[in-house]
Amino acid sequence: MKHRLHLIILSVTLALTATAQQVGDAFYIYRNDGQFNAFFRDEVQSIEYSYEDINGNRYDEIVTQIVTTADSVYKIPLSAIDSVGFVQPEIVVNKDVFPLTAEHSPYISNADIEQFTMSAGTPAGLLPKVGNIVAATADCDAFPDGIVARVLSVGSTSSGWDYRCEHVGFDEVFDQIVYYGEVGEQPAAQARQQNPRKAGGSLTKILWDETWSKTITYSGTTTTLSAGDRASMKVTFRKQSLADPLYMQVQLQNNFTSQINFNAKSTASIAPDPVQMGNTLTLGKITIPIPYTFGLIWLAPKVSLFGYFEEKGTVELNYSGHLAREDKMTFTYLDGSWHYGHQPRNDAGTDIASLSMQGSAEVGIIPKVYFSLCGTKAGFGADLRVGLKESINFLFDATKLKDGGLYAANKDSYCRTTIPYSVKLYANANLFGRYDASNNDEGIAVISKTFEKEPQWGNDKYLLPMFSGLHEVKSQSAKSQPFLAPAKNHTVSVSVSRDVLLPTEIGMVLTDEDGNTISSQSAGYTATSFANQDFAFSFSDLQPGKTYYVRPSVGMIGATIPADQKVELKEEGEFSCPDENHPHLIDLGLPSGTQWACCNVGASFPEQYGNYYAWGETSPKGDYTWENYAYYNSSTNDCINIGSDIGGTSYDAATMNWGAPWRMPSLEQCKELISNCTSEWTTQNGVNGRKFTGPNGGTIFLPAAGDRWGGELYGAGSWGEYWSSSLNESGPYIAYHLGFGSGGADWDDYRVRGVGRSVRPVR
Repeated sequence: MKHRLHLIILSVTLALTATAQQVGDAFYIYRNDGQFNAFFRDEVQSIEYSYEDINGNRYDEIVTQIVTTADSVYKIPLSAIDSVGFVQPEIVVNKDVFPLTAEHSPYISNADIEQFTMSAGTPAGLLPKVGNIVAATADCDAFPDGIVARVLSVGSTSSGWDYRCEHVGFDEVFDQIVYYGEVGEQPAAQARQQNPRKAGGSLTKILWDETWSKTITYSGTTTTLSAGDRASMKVTFRKQSLADPLYMQVQLQNNFTSQINFNAKSTASIAPDPVQMGNTLTLGKITIPIPYTFGLIWLAPKVSLFGYFEEKGTVELNYSGHLAREDKMTFTYLDGSWHYGHQPRNDAGTDIASLSMQGSAEVGIIPKVYFSLCGTKAGFGADLRVGLKESINFLFDATKLKDGGLYAANKDSYCRTTIPYSVKLYANANLFGRYDASNNDEGIAVISKTFEKEPQWGNDKYLLPMFSGLHEVKSQSAKSQPFLAPAKNHTVSVSVSRDVLLPTEIGMVLTDEDGNTISSQSAGYTATSFANQDFAFSFSDLQPGKTYYVRPSVGMIGATIPADQKVELKEEGEFSCPDENHPHLIDLGLPSGTQWACCNVGASFPEQYGNYYAWGETSPKGDYTWENYAYYNSSTNDCINIGSDIGGTSYDAATMNWGAPWRMPSLEQCKELISNCTSEWTTQNGVNGRKFTGPNGGTIFLPAAGDRWGGELYGAGSWGEYWSSSLNESGPYIAYHLGFGSGGADWDDYRVRGVGRSVRPVR
């Protein structure tokens, strides 16, 4: 019975025009499925019912209400309809809301979206309090970006009161609001030219109706663009209770027309930045005429129009064309997230007078429409790009330029004629919620949806070669000294395929981590055919500890285009082990110049524990007791005197083979290592230990070898204890050492000399 009653109510809606002022110009369909429908009565062409549901299934009873307007057909399940209303429901503003109006403007300074100052002379009745939600109305000029925020604190100063606030969602301004209406005003000139009431619909309100004209001359190319843009908007708000989330829908219709005259003659790649056609159109603040809202809901539209053209190769082209486009865009905020809709309609034509091209030419218009809702810095808007493109030899796909560079924009280029367009609809994700400061400095997260198409036809031909198998060729020159890493050449190889349209030179570009070019190389010749041909280039003199990237590159018509592939190079030099021929001396960049060995005494590789020594012991005993301290030789503490088995090699101290003797580190050298290096507990090749990284990026790994007492090994994998060459003067039984575990590293002055511990030599 309820559904049939709704049908009767809706069916008589069209007959209520005579009583429009009594029941309102709109009617509202309240639904139980989270959606909401609102219509102006004079935009509804028909209201019917159907035995078919919205999916086309047929039933024995009426299940669907169909509302047809001039531009859409709405199929509404009867089971989803709760009620139908003709009178705009009461609007309830949150009791904490404190509107900031034009009356407040003279007293406000230092205004921002989350803070402001009220002067000492402000009347008491104009001062917000802690807990108030301050919201600037359209006529409040003190806040250029508006403000919707809750007052957290008020500080009294000699000049007045400082307010500190936090942003709140626009949802918190209203406890209840239901509204459906048009936004904008009809220009007076057009209002006089049109009938005040057209058959079948009301006089549409217009946001803007503007024309632009611009002649762009650049490097032999002249483009004349004439364009017009006209827009109207309808806005729906709904929040029926405190617990009900805010629903908003904005329907924007944008009609764009253009006439294009293009004359080009060039032999270069030209892609100047889009040129703005006239000034940005700022329409001021448009108050949405909702009763009882104190002017709290307002829009600040901005419209900019840009013309652009792009050329590649040799272009001689004369043509004129027209492009007309209608975009119906819908922004819907429902259940805490944004949804977008887009319905385009194109009418384009090209009249080519003469054409001679080895490249491509594209010319078009980019309208940018932006709406700030109640002054929020990121409201919602649309970026449109529509153009005409004629390509004979290659296509420049500007949509890929930003993310992949010029090569990605061209590598899959075809010879084609296209009418490319894209529409990006975007909105502030935090518009009705609280800002999340993790997004950026202003806590503004913009979400968007892009609609784009580019019809194409013709045979595919490529402009750029294809790169594959990009890799560094691993090779190592012989060491000049056993403990020093050699200088290294980094060789990078790539395979190149495809026949190309223009003579092309293959090369490679070396960049730093920030993408700045360090150097470039080329093969030294051009070709038009590559059949899986391999190219290799070498790079040397890289700064140790730095990361570099190498990209293949294409050289043509005077330009070098890096590819979208890259391989990482890192020069390690003497800052870590260059090969498996251990041990090596590692330069950590320490102030004293001390170099640490990469392996423990008695170890053949960095992760091996090596031998254990009592302090001063000349060879490992394996069985350690309190009496082992007696092995200490007071005349020397060089590593060579506690064993000649570093890495399994012999060492001749008399001839100082390998440049200098090795020694146990002093206490000062241990302290220097700890204070100048960062360290982390890590696992290297399955072995726990601590990695020390010096100021220059050099690294050493000390395995957690534990220690030996009696005939047993303790703490292996859990801690490391490494002797220093420094005794503790307080007694003959103890010496200093370097110790570490998973929690950190430090030195210790009370370690019994008779315990077997690791030794890591230095030079």
